[in-house]
Amino acid sequence: MSFTTHDYLNCTNVGAVGAKMLRETSLWLPFLADLTHKEVLLFVRGQTAETALIADRALPSVGTYISLGDEADAIRLHNEHIIAPALLRGVATCGTKEAHLGIPVPLSVYPVFDSAGLPIAGVGMYGRLVANEQVLIEAAVKLLALSPSVITAHRLHVMPQDGVIVYDRSGRMVYRNEVAARLLHLLDRPASRPRLRLDESSDIIPVVRARQERVPVSQEWESGETVLEGTALPLLDSGQVTGVLLIVRDITLLRKKEIELLHKDVVIQEVHHRVKNNLQTVASLLRMQARRSTPEVREALRETERRVAAIAAIHTILAREVNDTVNAVTVADELLVQMRHEWNRGAEISWQCTAEEILLPSTQAVSLGMIVHELVQNACEHGAQNGAPVGNRVRACLQREGGEICFSVENRGNLATLQSDDGARHLGLQIVKNLAETNLGGRFTLQNVAGNVCACVVFTIREDV
Repeated sequence: MSFTTHDYLNCTNVGAVGAKMLRETSLWLPFLADLTHKEVLLFVRGQTAETALIADRALPSVGTYISLGDEADAIRLHNEHIIAPALLRGVATCGTKEAHLGIPVPLSVYPVFDSAGLPIAGVGMYGRLVANEQVLIEAAVKLLALSPSVITAHRLHVMPQDGVIVYDRSGRMVYRNEVAARLLHLLDRPASRPRLRLDESSDIIPVVRARQERVPVSQEWESGETVLEGTALPLLDSGQVTGVLLIVRDITLLRKKEIELLHKDVVIQEVHHRVKNNLQTVASLLRMQARRSTPEVREALRETERRVAAIAAIHTILAREVNDTVNAVTVADELLVQMRHEWNRGAEISWQCTAEEILLPSTQAVSLGMIVHELVQNACEHGAQNGAPVGNRVRACLQREGGEICFSVENRGNLATLQSDDGARHLGLQIVKNLAETNLGGRFTLQNVAGNVCACVVFTIREDV
């Protein structure tokens, strides 16, 4: 665990301002470890000048590495010819330090200064050194001059499949890894060839901007059929840009997947739109047929027409969505607005919802929409057919209780009278029961509550539909 502010104030000789600065420095350590493929440590002097503590450490996310020590481990500085100069005199030092198995391993320690220019800590890079890698290590340490907010703002991370290039003050390439050489077609060019000529390669653009504007720059560009993303980080020393670190990665597959998903969303929206149009056509045909039928058949056809129109309204909502889930609150609200218009004289429909958003898979959203229509329609008709005065009150409620979704409809009436009736009303309740149990995997109840009839459907959100 890295040192907290309390740890710094009680175990080291730094004050509150220094503790805040070192806490921000710690945010860079995981990135630097992945960039250099080394263990990165933050050394800070203890309460006396004779000892130092490891305040934080980070290991690369890939590979197996020998660790130098753990957090809060005490180090006696009079025995340290590499760590002591950075902490006591502010001098960067490189050398070797024996690992636990007695194997000498390269260690580089760079001082961290406070606002007064005094050394308060040291950042150490511990691990085997390969050819020309010291340039990368020194560039990585200079990144500490940037704000730690850069990490989150640019989603900074380094993976083994990422290319890394370091440019010096004049724009000369002084380090590149093999991935960068392959991605930018540099395998046949010497590593020291100048790279800041705009006519050479499109990867130069973010590098030039970072160098001129002294801020990190992220940009995408195409190289043939490959899509590359580069993040250029200015390397600062005493406020001056002394180079640029470029991280480049191949994001071709990612962009292709995004395009495929976009096309999929467009196709799904078009399907819902066409289904809605076809259902509206069916509803129109049923309406025309109803005008030429007997009263009993006419009522049955009108009931069917309303159900088809309700499904069409649900697909209108689905056609607007680009996600795999649908907000059940929106579905219920728009259906109830439609039904208020239909029953503006015969019933007063009110409803409440205890959540702003209840996301359901589209199949469950369609089933819930049908249930909303059937129960509210049944409540409006039940009140009207039992002699209720104009203004029959129907109350609907949608709520989430733990992991369950509950939709209920309540109106004045008697359950015994409702159950003794037959016809379309019984069909509506049977539809609700089937939808609740089969499609939603839930339960449907119908009961008397304080002189009212209350219909309730309870179910859980299914992730596998």
